[in-house]
Amino acid sequence: LFVRVDLRAHSLSYAAAGHGGGLLHHRNGDLTWLKEPGLPLGFGPDTAYRSVHLPVRPGDRLFLFSDGLYE
Repeated sequence: LFVRVDLRAHSLSYAAAGHGGGLLHHRNGDLTWLKEPGLPLGFGPDTAYRSVHLPVRPGDRLFLFSDGLYE
């Protein structure tokens, strides 16, 4: 999971390579799982990964997980 947070623009952009690795907990209680279907890195030289852009607001929380934390 690659994540970029722009606090001035109130935006979060991410790309996932085959597994989930993050959870965005919005201040209002909504949850967004940062996950996109796709192959892990290194499985093919022509694999493309989609970037997803989400709004973030003060009070939102971002939780990131390592590969081994929940396996």
